[in-house]
Amino acid sequence: MSYRKTLLAASIVAGLCLSGALSAQDSTPTTTGAAKPAPPKRSSVKELGTVIVTGIRDSEAESLALKKDANSHVEIVTAEDIGKLPARNVADTLQRLPGVNISSASASEGGFDENDRVSLRGTNPSLTQTLVNGHTIGTGDWFVLSQVQTVGRSVSYSLLPSEIVSEVVVHKTSEARIQEGGAAGSVDIITRKPLEYSKPYTAEASVGGVYSDLPGSTEPQFSGLFNWKNAANTMGLLVQGFYEKRSLQRNGQEIVGGYNQIAATDPIATAHPDLAGVYYPNLIGAALFTQQRVRKGGLIDFEIKPTDNLTLNLSGFYSKLKADNYNRNYLMWASQFVPSGAGLQPGYTVQNNVLSSATFAPVPGSTVPYGVYDQISRPGAASESNYVTLDADWRATDHLSFKGQVGTTQGKGSSPTQDVIELGNNAGGGASWGMRGIGQPTNWSLGASNNSPAGILPQAGWIFGAQGIQVKDKET
Repeated sequence: MSYRKTLLAASIVAGLCLSGALSAQDSTPTTTGAAKPAPPKRSSVKELGTVIVTGIRDSEAESLALKKDANSHVEIVTAEDIGKLPARNVADTLQRLPGVNISSASASEGGFDENDRVSLRGTNPSLTQTLVNGHTIGTGDWFVLSQVQTVGRSVSYSLLPSEIVSEVVVHKTSEARIQEGGAAGSVDIITRKPLEYSKPYTAEASVGGVYSDLPGSTEPQFSGLFNWKNAANTMGLLVQGFYEKRSLQRNGQEIVGGYNQIAATDPIATAHPDLAGVYYPNLIGAALFTQQRVRKGGLIDFEIKPTDNLTLNLSGFYSKLKADNYNRNYLMWASQFVPSGAGLQPGYTVQNNVLSSATFAPVPGSTVPYGVYDQISRPGAASESNYVTLDADWRATDHLSFKGQVGTTQGKGSSPTQDVIELGNNAGGGASWGMRGIGQPTNWSLGASNNSPAGILPQAGWIFGAQGIQVKDKET
Protein backbone atom coordinates (compact mmCIF):
# COMPACT_ATOMS: atom_id res chain seq x y z
CA MET A 1 0.00 0.00 0.00
CA SER A 2 1.41 3.39 -0.94
CA TYR A 3 0.96 6.66 0.93
CA ARG A 4 1.21 10.18 -0.41
CA LYS A 5 1.96 13.04 1.95
CA THR A 6 0.27 16.29 1.04
CA LEU A 7 1.11 19.81 2.11
CA LEU A 8 -1.90 19.75 4.46
CA ALA A 9 -0.73 16.52 6.08
CA ALA A 10 2.78 17.90 6.50
CA SER A 11 1.39 21.00 8.18
CA ILE A 12 -0.60 18.88 10.62
CA VAL A 13 2.45 16.77 11.47
CA ALA A 14 4.56 19.90 12.00
CA GLY A 15 1.86 21.32 14.27
CA LEU A 16 1.85 18.16 16.37
CA CYS A 17 5.65 18.23 16.70
CA LEU A 18 5.51 21.86 17.84
CA SER A 19 2.89 20.99 20.44
CA GLY A 20 5.09 18.18 21.75
CA ALA A 21 8.08 20.47 22.00
CA LEU A 22 6.13 22.98 24.05
CA SER A 23 4.97 20.27 26.41
CA ALA A 24 8.56 19.07 26.91
CA GLN A 25 9.70 22.62 27.66
CA ASP A 26 6.98 23.00 30.29
CA SER A 27 8.11 19.86 32.11
CA THR A 28 11.81 20.88 32.31
CA PRO A 29 12.79 21.82 35.91
CA THR A 30 14.08 25.35 36.50
CA THR A 31 17.62 26.01 37.76
CA THR A 32 18.26 27.59 41.13
CA GLY A 33 18.18 31.33 41.04
CA ALA A 34 16.90 31.48 37.52
CA ALA A 35 13.69 33.22 36.67
CA LYS A 36 10.76 30.87 36.11
CA PRO A 37 9.56 31.07 32.51
CA ALA A 38 5.98 32.22 31.98
CA PRO A 39 3.52 29.43 31.06
CA PRO A 40 2.56 29.32 27.41
CA LYS A 41 -0.69 30.98 26.41
CA ARG A 42 -3.39 28.50 25.55
CA SER A 43 -5.98 29.43 22.92
CA SER A 44 -9.60 28.78 23.90
CA VAL A 45 -11.55 26.54 21.54
CA LYS A 46 -15.24 27.37 21.00
CA GLU A 47 -17.42 24.62 19.60
CA LEU A 48 -19.61 25.86 16.76
CA GLY A 49 -23.16 24.72 16.14
CA THR A 50 -24.13 22.78 13.04
CA VAL A 51 -25.30 24.87 10.10
CA ILE A 52 -27.49 23.09 7.53
CA VAL A 53 -28.39 24.92 4.33
CA THR A 54 -31.29 23.58 2.29
CA GLY A 55 -33.05 25.05 -0.70
CA ILE A 56 -34.67 24.30 -4.02
CA ARG A 57 -31.87 21.96 -5.00
CA ASP A 58 -32.40 19.96 -1.82
CA SER A 59 -36.14 19.64 -2.44
CA GLU A 60 -35.48 18.48 -6.02
CA ALA A 61 -33.02 15.88 -4.77
CA GLU A 62 -35.61 14.62 -2.28
CA SER A 63 -38.25 14.41 -5.04
CA LEU A 64 -35.89 12.37 -7.23
CA ALA A 65 -35.06 10.03 -4.36
CA LEU A 66 -38.75 9.40 -3.63
CA LYS A 67 -39.44 8.79 -7.31
CA LYS A 68 -36.55 6.33 -7.51
CA ASP A 69 -37.80 4.37 -4.49
CA ALA A 70 -41.41 4.20 -5.74
CA ASN A 71 -42.81 0.85 -6.90
CA SER A 72 -44.75 2.37 -9.81
CA HIS A 73 -44.59 5.16 -12.37
CA VAL A 74 -44.88 8.38 -10.37
CA GLU A 75 -43.88 12.04 -10.48
CA ILE A 76 -43.18 13.81 -7.19
CA VAL A 77 -42.91 17.47 -6.21
CA THR A 78 -41.60 18.33 -2.74
CA ALA A 79 -42.12 21.68 -1.04
CA GLU A 80 -38.88 23.48 -0.22
CA ASP A 81 -40.48 24.88 2.93
CA ILE A 82 -43.91 25.76 4.25
CA GLY A 83 -45.89 27.20 1.37
CA LYS A 84 -42.88 27.09 -0.94
CA LEU A 85 -43.76 24.81 -3.80
CA PRO A 86 -42.11 25.69 -7.13
CA ALA A 87 -45.24 27.79 -7.72
CA ARG A 88 -47.78 29.41 -5.38
CA ASN A 89 -50.65 27.35 -6.78
CA VAL A 90 -50.65 23.53 -6.57
CA ALA A 91 -52.01 23.23 -10.11
CA ASP A 92 -49.33 25.61 -11.43
CA THR A 93 -46.69 23.41 -9.83
CA LEU A 94 -48.05 20.23 -11.38
CA GLN A 95 -48.02 21.63 -14.91
CA ARG A 96 -44.21 21.44 -14.77
CA LEU A 97 -44.42 17.64 -14.68
CA PRO A 98 -44.43 15.61 -17.92
CA GLY A 99 -47.85 14.32 -18.93
CA VAL A 100 -49.75 16.64 -16.57
CA ASN A 101 -52.21 19.18 -17.98
CA ILE A 102 -53.98 22.02 -16.21
CA SER A 103 -56.97 24.21 -17.00
CA SER A 104 -58.11 27.50 -15.53
CA ALA A 105 -61.79 26.60 -15.29
CA SER A 106 -64.03 23.64 -14.53
CA ALA A 107 -66.27 23.89 -17.59
CA SER A 108 -66.42 26.03 -20.76
CA GLU A 109 -66.59 29.42 -19.05
CA GLY A 110 -62.97 30.35 -19.77
CA GLY A 111 -60.17 31.17 -17.39
CA PHE A 112 -60.47 33.03 -14.09
CA ASP A 113 -57.17 33.95 -12.46
CA GLU A 114 -55.77 30.80 -10.79
CA ASN A 115 -55.53 27.44 -12.51
CA ASP A 116 -58.30 25.23 -11.22
CA ARG A 117 -58.26 21.69 -12.70
CA VAL A 118 -55.64 19.00 -13.27
CA SER A 119 -55.68 16.13 -15.74
CA LEU A 120 -53.24 13.53 -17.08
CA ARG A 121 -52.16 13.02 -20.68
CA GLY A 122 -54.80 15.35 -22.12
CA THR A 123 -57.81 13.48 -20.74
CA ASN A 124 -60.85 15.01 -19.06
CA PRO A 125 -60.14 16.21 -15.48
CA SER A 126 -62.94 13.92 -14.26
CA LEU A 127 -60.78 10.92 -15.18
CA THR A 128 -58.02 12.05 -12.78
CA GLN A 129 -58.60 11.27 -9.12
CA THR A 130 -57.36 13.93 -6.67
CA LEU A 131 -56.64 12.68 -3.16
CA VAL A 132 -55.41 14.25 0.08
CA ASN A 133 -53.31 11.90 2.21
CA GLY A 134 -54.73 8.99 0.23
CA HIS A 135 -58.44 9.82 0.66
CA THR A 136 -60.92 11.63 -1.55
CA ILE A 137 -61.85 15.26 -0.96
CA GLY A 138 -65.13 16.97 -1.75
CA THR A 139 -65.00 20.44 -3.31
CA GLY A 140 -67.44 22.92 -4.80
CA ASP A 141 -67.38 25.55 -7.54
CA TRP A 142 -68.07 29.25 -7.11
CA PHE A 143 -69.05 30.05 -10.73
CA VAL A 144 -72.73 29.74 -11.51
CA LEU A 145 -72.37 27.80 -14.77
CA SER A 146 -70.22 25.20 -13.03
CA GLN A 147 -72.90 24.93 -10.32
CA VAL A 148 -75.86 24.38 -12.65
CA GLN A 149 -74.04 22.24 -15.22
CA THR A 150 -72.31 18.89 -14.85
CA VAL A 151 -68.56 19.20 -14.36
CA GLY A 152 -67.95 15.58 -13.33
CA ARG A 153 -65.86 14.33 -10.43
CA SER A 154 -62.95 16.72 -10.87
CA VAL A 155 -61.60 18.66 -7.87
CA SER A 156 -61.22 22.45 -7.66
CA TYR A 157 -57.60 23.30 -6.80
CA SER A 158 -58.59 26.88 -6.01
CA LEU A 159 -59.57 25.56 -2.56
CA LEU A 160 -56.19 23.88 -1.93
CA PRO A 161 -53.50 26.45 -1.08
CA SER A 162 -49.82 25.53 -1.34
CA GLU A 163 -49.29 26.22 2.39
CA ILE A 164 -50.78 22.85 3.37
CA VAL A 165 -48.59 20.82 1.00
CA SER A 166 -45.57 18.77 2.02
CA GLU A 167 -45.34 16.90 -1.27
CA VAL A 168 -47.50 15.99 -4.25
CA VAL A 169 -47.34 12.50 -5.76
CA VAL A 170 -48.74 11.95 -9.27
CA HIS A 171 -49.52 8.28 -9.93
CA LYS A 172 -49.55 7.74 -13.69
CA THR A 173 -50.52 4.08 -13.41
CA SER A 174 -53.25 2.35 -11.42
CA GLU A 175 -52.44 0.50 -8.22
CA ALA A 176 -54.63 -1.70 -6.06
CA ARG A 177 -53.56 0.15 -2.91
CA ILE A 178 -54.77 3.54 -4.21
CA GLN A 179 -58.33 4.77 -3.85
CA GLU A 180 -60.31 3.82 -6.96
CA GLY A 181 -61.66 6.37 -9.41
CA GLY A 182 -58.57 7.52 -11.27
CA ALA A 183 -59.03 6.06 -14.74
CA ALA A 184 -56.17 8.17 -16.12
CA GLY A 185 -54.22 8.36 -12.85
CA SER A 186 -54.25 9.94 -9.41
CA VAL A 187 -52.83 13.02 -7.73
CA ASP A 188 -52.15 12.58 -4.01
CA ILE A 189 -51.52 15.75 -1.99
CA ILE A 190 -49.58 14.94 1.19
CA THR A 191 -49.93 17.39 4.08
CA ARG A 192 -47.42 17.97 6.89
CA LYS A 193 -47.43 15.80 10.01
CA PRO A 194 -46.50 16.85 13.59
CA LEU A 195 -43.92 14.11 14.21
CA GLU A 196 -41.96 15.02 11.07
CA TYR A 197 -40.45 18.07 12.77
CA SER A 198 -37.09 17.81 14.53
CA LYS A 199 -37.73 20.26 17.38
CA PRO A 200 -40.35 20.19 20.16
CA TYR A 201 -41.71 23.59 19.11
CA THR A 202 -41.89 25.02 15.59
CA ALA A 203 -43.60 28.26 14.59
CA GLU A 204 -43.60 29.97 11.25
CA ALA A 205 -45.52 32.80 9.63
CA SER A 206 -45.35 34.45 6.23
CA VAL A 207 -46.85 37.73 5.07
CA GLY A 208 -46.91 38.86 1.46
CA GLY A 209 -48.90 40.57 -1.24
CA VAL A 210 -50.22 39.79 -4.70
CA TYR A 211 -50.31 42.53 -7.32
CA SER A 212 -52.84 42.19 -10.12
CA ASP A 213 -52.14 44.15 -13.30
CA LEU A 214 -55.61 44.83 -14.70
CA PRO A 215 -57.37 45.96 -11.50
CA GLY A 216 -54.13 47.64 -10.40
CA SER A 217 -54.38 46.54 -6.77
CA THR A 218 -52.20 44.73 -4.24
CA GLU A 219 -53.91 42.37 -1.79
CA PRO A 220 -52.54 40.73 1.38
CA GLN A 221 -51.50 37.09 1.82
CA PHE A 222 -50.87 35.44 5.20
CA SER A 223 -50.15 31.96 6.51
CA GLY A 224 -49.08 30.73 9.92
CA LEU A 225 -48.12 27.39 11.44
CA PHE A 226 -47.47 26.12 14.97
CA ASN A 227 -46.26 22.62 15.73
CA TRP A 228 -45.65 20.87 19.06
CA LYS A 229 -44.38 17.39 19.83
CA ASN A 230 -43.19 15.74 23.04
CA ALA A 231 -39.58 14.83 23.75
CA ALA A 232 -40.23 11.12 23.19
CA ASN A 233 -41.55 11.84 19.69
CA THR A 234 -44.74 9.89 20.38
CA MET A 235 -47.32 12.71 20.32
CA GLY A 236 -47.66 15.91 18.33
CA LEU A 237 -50.11 18.62 17.35
CA LEU A 238 -49.97 20.86 14.26
CA VAL A 239 -52.20 23.89 13.71
CA GLN A 240 -52.08 25.90 10.48
CA GLY A 241 -54.11 28.80 9.11
CA PHE A 242 -54.18 30.85 5.92
CA TYR A 243 -55.83 34.01 4.61
CA GLU A 244 -55.41 35.12 0.99
CA LYS A 245 -57.13 37.96 -0.82
CA ARG A 246 -56.83 38.95 -4.46
CA SER A 247 -58.57 41.13 -7.01
CA LEU A 248 -59.44 39.85 -10.46
CA GLN A 249 -60.38 41.58 -13.69
CA ARG A 250 -60.99 39.83 -16.98
CA ASN A 251 -61.31 41.72 -20.27
CA GLY A 252 -62.19 39.56 -23.23
CA GLN A 253 -64.39 38.72 -26.14
CA GLU A 254 -67.03 36.03 -25.93
CA ILE A 255 -69.13 34.27 -28.55
CA VAL A 256 -72.09 33.67 -26.24
CA GLY A 257 -74.35 30.83 -27.30
CA GLY A 258 -71.95 29.61 -29.96
CA TYR A 259 -73.07 29.63 -33.60
CA ASN A 260 -76.53 29.42 -35.13
CA GLN A 261 -77.32 27.89 -38.51
CA ILE A 262 -79.28 29.70 -41.20
CA ALA A 263 -82.31 27.60 -42.16
CA ALA A 264 -83.29 27.18 -45.80
CA THR A 265 -86.67 28.74 -44.98
CA ASP A 266 -85.20 31.89 -43.40
CA PRO A 267 -85.77 35.08 -45.45
CA ILE A 268 -81.99 35.65 -45.72
CA ALA A 269 -81.58 32.22 -47.37
CA THR A 270 -84.49 32.88 -49.70
CA ALA A 271 -82.84 36.08 -50.89
CA HIS A 272 -79.31 34.57 -50.85
CA PRO A 273 -79.49 30.79 -51.47
CA ASP A 274 -75.74 30.44 -50.94
CA LEU A 275 -76.27 31.21 -47.25
CA ALA A 276 -78.63 28.29 -46.58
CA GLY A 277 -77.03 26.01 -43.96
CA VAL A 278 -74.27 28.54 -43.19
CA TYR A 279 -73.39 29.26 -39.54
CA TYR A 280 -73.11 32.70 -37.95
CA PRO A 281 -72.18 33.92 -34.43
CA ASN A 282 -75.12 34.19 -32.06
CA LEU A 283 -73.80 36.95 -29.77
CA ILE A 284 -70.40 38.66 -29.98
CA GLY A 285 -69.63 40.30 -26.67
CA ALA A 286 -67.04 42.57 -25.10
CA ALA A 287 -66.97 41.23 -21.55
CA LEU A 288 -65.75 42.92 -18.39
CA PHE A 289 -65.59 40.61 -15.38
CA THR A 290 -64.45 41.80 -11.95
CA GLN A 291 -64.13 39.83 -8.76
CA GLN A 292 -62.86 40.06 -5.21
CA ARG A 293 -61.59 36.72 -3.88
CA VAL A 294 -60.97 35.84 -0.24
CA ARG A 295 -59.70 32.36 0.60
CA LYS A 296 -59.35 31.42 4.24
CA GLY A 297 -59.20 28.28 6.30
CA GLY A 298 -56.86 26.00 8.12
CA LEU A 299 -55.57 22.54 8.93
CA ILE A 300 -55.26 20.76 12.29
CA ASP A 301 -53.42 17.47 12.73
CA PHE A 302 -53.03 15.34 15.89
CA GLU A 303 -50.61 12.42 15.65
CA ILE A 304 -49.71 9.79 18.26
CA LYS A 305 -47.35 6.84 18.16
CA PRO A 306 -48.15 4.62 21.19
CA THR A 307 -45.70 1.95 20.00
CA ASP A 308 -42.83 1.92 17.55
CA ASN A 309 -44.93 0.09 14.96
CA LEU A 310 -48.32 1.83 15.39
CA THR A 311 -49.20 5.38 14.30
CA LEU A 312 -52.60 7.08 14.62
CA ASN A 313 -53.35 10.39 12.91
CA LEU A 314 -56.48 12.54 13.24
CA SER A 315 -56.67 15.47 10.81
CA GLY A 316 -59.21 18.08 9.81
CA PHE A 317 -59.22 20.67 7.03
CA TYR A 318 -61.46 23.59 6.06
CA SER A 319 -61.20 26.04 3.18
CA LYS A 320 -63.68 28.61 1.89
CA LEU A 321 -63.37 30.83 -1.16
CA LYS A 322 -65.61 33.90 -1.14
CA ALA A 323 -65.93 34.94 -4.76
CA ASP A 324 -68.37 37.84 -5.23
CA ASN A 325 -68.36 38.72 -8.91
CA TYR A 326 -69.82 41.29 -11.29
CA ASN A 327 -70.11 40.52 -14.99
CA ARG A 328 -70.85 43.10 -17.71
CA ASN A 329 -71.14 42.19 -21.36
CA TYR A 330 -71.90 44.50 -24.29
CA LEU A 331 -72.93 42.36 -27.26
CA MET A 332 -73.93 42.43 -30.88
CA TRP A 333 -77.11 40.31 -31.01
CA ALA A 334 -76.79 38.71 -34.43
CA SER A 335 -79.54 36.14 -33.94
CA GLN A 336 -82.07 39.00 -33.73
CA PHE A 337 -81.45 40.33 -37.24
CA VAL A 338 -79.51 37.83 -39.35
CA PRO A 339 -82.39 35.39 -40.13
CA SER A 340 -84.47 38.21 -41.63
CA GLY A 341 -81.59 39.38 -43.82
CA ALA A 342 -82.89 42.97 -43.62
CA GLY A 343 -80.21 45.42 -44.73
CA LEU A 344 -77.59 42.80 -45.73
CA GLN A 345 -75.04 44.49 -47.95
CA PRO A 346 -73.11 42.91 -50.84
CA GLY A 347 -69.56 41.77 -50.13
CA TYR A 348 -70.19 39.34 -47.30
CA THR A 349 -67.80 36.37 -47.03
CA VAL A 350 -68.23 32.73 -46.09
CA GLN A 351 -65.28 30.67 -44.84
CA ASN A 352 -65.50 27.05 -43.71
CA ASN A 353 -69.30 27.30 -43.88
CA VAL A 354 -69.28 30.27 -41.46
CA LEU A 355 -70.51 33.77 -42.32
CA SER A 356 -67.17 35.31 -41.35
CA SER A 357 -67.93 38.91 -42.35
CA ALA A 358 -71.11 40.81 -43.12
CA THR A 359 -72.57 44.30 -42.97
CA PHE A 360 -76.22 45.01 -42.20
CA ALA A 361 -77.37 48.56 -42.98
CA PRO A 362 -79.80 50.38 -40.66
CA VAL A 363 -83.48 49.54 -41.15
CA PRO A 364 -85.65 52.65 -40.62
CA GLY A 365 -88.62 52.08 -38.31
CA SER A 366 -87.36 48.71 -37.04
CA THR A 367 -87.77 47.97 -33.32
CA VAL A 368 -85.41 45.00 -33.38
CA PRO A 369 -82.46 45.54 -30.99
CA TYR A 370 -79.18 44.93 -32.77
CA GLY A 371 -77.28 45.09 -29.48
CA VAL A 372 -77.80 44.13 -25.86
CA TYR A 373 -76.09 45.06 -22.59
CA ASP A 374 -76.08 42.53 -19.72
CA GLN A 375 -75.16 43.41 -16.15
CA ILE A 376 -75.06 40.52 -13.67
CA SER A 377 -74.09 40.82 -10.02
CA ARG A 378 -73.58 37.68 -7.90
CA PRO A 379 -73.02 38.69 -4.26
CA GLY A 380 -72.31 35.84 -1.91
CA ALA A 381 -70.94 33.45 -4.54
CA ALA A 382 -68.65 30.98 -2.79
CA SER A 383 -67.19 27.51 -2.66
CA GLU A 384 -65.83 25.49 0.22
CA SER A 385 -64.24 22.18 1.13
CA ASN A 386 -63.66 20.27 4.36
CA TYR A 387 -62.74 16.84 5.68
CA VAL A 388 -62.15 14.97 8.94
CA THR A 389 -60.10 11.78 8.74
CA LEU A 390 -58.59 9.22 11.12
CA ASP A 391 -55.67 7.17 9.77
CA ALA A 392 -54.07 4.10 11.35
CA ASP A 393 -50.79 2.51 10.27
CA TRP A 394 -49.64 -0.72 11.93
CA ARG A 395 -46.45 -2.48 10.87
CA ALA A 396 -46.95 -6.02 12.15
CA THR A 397 -43.59 -7.20 10.80
CA ASP A 398 -40.92 -5.93 8.47
CA HIS A 399 -42.85 -7.50 5.58
CA LEU A 400 -46.47 -7.07 6.70
CA SER A 401 -48.36 -3.86 7.45
CA PHE A 402 -51.97 -2.78 7.83
CA LYS A 403 -53.40 0.64 6.99
CA GLY A 404 -56.90 1.96 7.52
CA GLN A 405 -58.82 5.22 7.08
CA VAL A 406 -62.22 6.43 8.21
CA GLY A 407 -63.63 9.89 7.69
CA THR A 408 -65.98 12.21 5.86
CA THR A 409 -65.53 15.01 3.32
CA GLN A 410 -67.87 17.61 1.91
CA GLY A 411 -67.76 20.34 -0.70
CA LYS A 412 -70.23 23.13 -1.41
CA GLY A 413 -70.88 25.65 -4.14
CA SER A 414 -73.36 28.49 -3.76
CA SER A 415 -74.78 31.48 -5.63
CA PRO A 416 -77.52 32.86 -3.38
CA THR A 417 -78.49 35.71 -5.70
CA GLN A 418 -78.13 36.80 -9.32
CA ASP A 419 -79.13 40.42 -9.76
CA VAL A 420 -79.61 40.95 -13.48
CA ILE A 421 -80.55 43.81 -15.77
CA GLU A 422 -80.56 43.38 -19.54
CA LEU A 423 -80.96 46.36 -21.86
CA GLY A 424 -81.50 46.20 -25.59
CA ASN A 425 -80.18 49.06 -27.74
CA ASN A 426 -79.51 50.29 -31.28
CA ALA A 427 -82.99 49.32 -32.50
CA GLY A 428 -82.83 48.97 -36.28
CA GLY A 429 -79.44 50.67 -36.29
CA GLY A 430 -77.49 48.09 -38.28
CA ALA A 431 -74.36 46.13 -37.44
CA SER A 432 -71.28 44.54 -38.96
CA TRP A 433 -68.57 42.05 -38.05
CA GLY A 434 -65.41 40.60 -39.50
CA MET A 435 -63.60 37.52 -38.20
CA ARG A 436 -59.80 37.47 -38.30
CA GLY A 437 -59.04 33.84 -37.68
CA ILE A 438 -58.03 31.82 -34.62
CA GLY A 439 -56.20 33.80 -31.97
CA GLN A 440 -57.54 37.18 -33.10
CA PRO A 441 -60.66 38.91 -31.75
CA THR A 442 -63.51 39.56 -34.14
CA ASN A 443 -64.06 43.16 -35.23
CA TRP A 444 -67.67 44.26 -34.83
CA SER A 445 -69.76 47.41 -34.54
CA LEU A 446 -73.34 48.48 -33.95
CA GLY A 447 -74.02 51.01 -36.66
CA ALA A 448 -73.64 54.75 -36.21
CA SER A 449 -75.13 55.14 -32.73
CA ASN A 450 -74.90 53.01 -29.61
CA ASN A 451 -76.77 55.46 -27.38
CA SER A 452 -80.04 55.16 -25.48
CA PRO A 453 -81.13 51.61 -24.63
CA ALA A 454 -84.35 50.53 -26.29
CA GLY A 455 -85.75 49.49 -22.93
CA ILE A 456 -85.52 46.66 -20.48
CA LEU A 457 -86.05 43.41 -22.34
CA PRO A 458 -88.46 40.69 -21.18
CA GLN A 459 -87.06 38.38 -18.53
CA ALA A 460 -86.09 35.18 -20.28
CA GLY A 461 -83.11 32.88 -20.37
CA TRP A 462 -80.74 31.17 -17.95
CA ILE A 463 -79.43 34.34 -16.33
CA PHE A 464 -82.82 35.21 -14.86
CA GLY A 465 -83.90 31.79 -13.66
CA ALA A 466 -81.08 30.58 -11.39
CA GLN A 467 -81.51 31.87 -7.83
CA GLY A 468 -80.62 30.37 -4.47
CA ILE A 469 -78.19 27.83 -5.89
CA GLN A 470 -76.74 25.37 -3.37
CA VAL A 471 -74.70 22.44 -4.64
CA LYS A 472 -73.19 19.76 -2.37
CA ASP A 473 -70.60 17.05 -2.87
CA LYS A 474 -70.34 14.65 0.07
CA GLU A 475 -68.63 11.33 0.66
CA THR A 476 -68.13 9.22 3.78
